[in-house]
Amino acid sequence: MPRVHLELQPHRSTDDANDHDYSNANKHHYDDLEAERMDERADANVMGKLVGKLMLDAYPFADDQTVVLDFACGTGIISRQLVSSTRRIIGVDISDAMVRRYNLRADWQGLAPEEMHAICTDLEHSPEGLDGERFDVIVCASSYHHFDSIESVTNTLASYLKPGGVLLVTDIAQRADNTEVISHPHAHIVAHRRGFSPAEMESVFIAAGLVDVRVNGKAIENVKVHGHDVNIFLAKGVKPSS
Repeated sequence: MPRVHLELQPHRSTDDANDHDYSNANKHHYDDLEAERMDERADANVMGKLVGKLMLDAYPFADDQTVVLDFACGTGIISRQLVSSTRRIIGVDISDAMVRRYNLRADWQGLAPEEMHAICTDLEHSPEGLDGERFDVIVCASSYHHFDSIESVTNTLASYLKPGGVLLVTDIAQRADNTEVISHPHAHIVAHRRGFSPAEMESVFIAAGLVDVRVNGKAIENVKVHGHDVNIFLAKGVKPSS
């Protein structure tokens, strides 16, 4: 397995107020230039391939049936790993620039909007953005550490699953020494700088009403993030069928 080194890109804002709005900060951080940089970063694309394989192994995707939501989709790095195994994949992000880049890349790949397309919306506050659609699988990769409340996000995502649908989340696993992995100058866009423990993720998934919850705290091992060796977890939960 290739050694992956992940780094967030510095940004001009350094606001660290206790009542900081991380959602708004992330929306403004990821402008067109940052979206292009993110899309072309070798480390992000290597990680995308590893995470994509994890997700494909975690669920029996079917290219004639499976409808997927890629939440906090960014430029579509994960969607592009999954699209050939799905009937349709919809990306959602709060950044207009990320969504533009996502759809541009899908167009370059020759994919019709009916196969892969992203929209810019905030599902927590604008549920009408998806016109009531429900999904077989919802994926969210390397984004939970940006969210103010992972409990609120998980509840929202669970509500968009079909009965029997699956939520798959990957992100930084908390180190045994509880080190702050991501710090200044990135603090203004990262709400959870130490990552998450498997126990925390399991608790959040269960509280959202998901069952058969499994969290692998070492799904990808020994990733270098800002100079720290960390593991990447994979959390999986199922929406009850009834």
